[in-house]
Amino acid sequence: MAGIKSVGVHIPYYRYPRSDWVKVWGQEQLAGIMLGEKAVANFDEDPVTMGVTAALKACQDNPAGIEALYFASTTPPYLEKSNAALTACAVDLTEDARTADFSGTLKAGTSALITAWDCVRAGSVKNAIVVASDIRLSEPRFYMETMMGDCAAACVVGEDDVIAEIKDAVSLNTEFTDVWKRISDRFLRYDDERYSSTHGYLKYVPLVLKKLFQKTGLTPENINRIIAYAPEGATYMAMAKRSGFPQLWNTDPLLLQIGNAGVASPLIQLANYLTEAKPGEKIILVGYGNGADAILLEVTDRIENYRDRIDIKKQLEAKSTDVTYAKILYWRNSLKKNVDSPWEFQPFTSIASIDRQRKYIFALYGQRCTKCNTTYYPPKRVCPSCGERDSSEDVKLSKKGTVYSFEIDHVFPNVEAPTCMTIVDLEGGGRVLTQMTDYKPDEVKVGLEVELVFRKYHEAKGIYHYFWKARPKRF
Repeated sequence: MAGIKSVGVHIPYYRYPRSDWVKVWGQEQLAGIMLGEKAVANFDEDPVTMGVTAALKACQDNPAGIEALYFASTTPPYLEKSNAALTACAVDLTEDARTADFSGTLKAGTSALITAWDCVRAGSVKNAIVVASDIRLSEPRFYMETMMGDCAAACVVGEDDVIAEIKDAVSLNTEFTDVWKRISDRFLRYDDERYSSTHGYLKYVPLVLKKLFQKTGLTPENINRIIAYAPEGATYMAMAKRSGFPQLWNTDPLLLQIGNAGVASPLIQLANYLTEAKPGEKIILVGYGNGADAILLEVTDRIENYRDRIDIKKQLEAKSTDVTYAKILYWRNSLKKNVDSPWEFQPFTSIASIDRQRKYIFALYGQRCTKCNTTYYPPKRVCPSCGERDSSEDVKLSKKGTVYSFEIDHVFPNVEAPTCMTIVDLEGGGRVLTQMTDYKPDEVKVGLEVELVFRKYHEAKGIYHYFWKARPKRF
């Protein structure tokens, strides 16, 4: 059987209460709908970094056997450069793994999942990983700004040890203008929202469900749950009511906890539901955007031994609301900066250097001396312990460790001050000098347990520079 073997979710540490937005803009008339909070990516996060974190959770930092990676996003960092290949390098897939980017539609995540399923069934790949990640921006002061949540999800598709078998899938495509963004646009565009909902979401989701029922011969009575992309609460509830079987939509779309997660939304909801799903349950997963996808899944017995690995509920609890609206605008470059400011500088970059060291930068490999067995980073020709020359072998470093030493710098020209530089002793050997992220200055101390996460350091000559940062281990 072919289906989903594992899932991974990344929810950023920061959450922004919608009630704060009401106060910022004096929009008291909207207070009744500004409930809950939205997930906010840190200044050093983007769809690739979030996707890498979700992917590593899905494969438990052991990508052996994964032969393809499909990256889905409507907000990819690069337009002409493969985000999938960048993600695959950080996840440490082999260079002969297939990679492809899916974009341009909110159903890119479910479309990538169907593609992975098709490839596995055809035998062209044994295992594939699907990564869906979005950071969608809406114009400041418009209420939809508060509805968009920054999140990522990933799932491994294969034929062995499946926790949810994919039984069938159908798709619809249509030329329909709902929410859109041109290549020259920074923010999402909207027009007649009522018309878009009635003749878009509320039309094509029921049609794709009808098509799936016709193809499989099933009826709503045979289904335990429908998990669907939710644009916002009112439209989602209208969809449940209009379907004629509202009881099947009794799944929390997490709009109050994280917001509308874009292409990642269906996969995040699926991961959340799998923490309680029972073997034998039939689930329909629905993606929407210029048409719709519907995927029929059946939960297998293996879910009983797997569900505890899904940490989405812990991520929802491990959060900080210590983020202001002004800070979010600054992080998203929505505030004009003075390019002549002494706080602005142009970091150095070298395409040749990045290429030669990509294994050590992106996949975090160090070296181990074959004479004295010392593990060290960064790689060098001479062992720093015994002085032996050219006697090392590459070794993949752990992403868990403890703080050996640190320094908090309030002057360094970073987007977010202060900047905490820390030396981390890694499990299994090796020591890395890096920055801290997702932290509060008063919680950093020697011996603090941390985990390394893939983050964006800076931009130079239009190139995003990524590396691994340390963040406190919270669960």
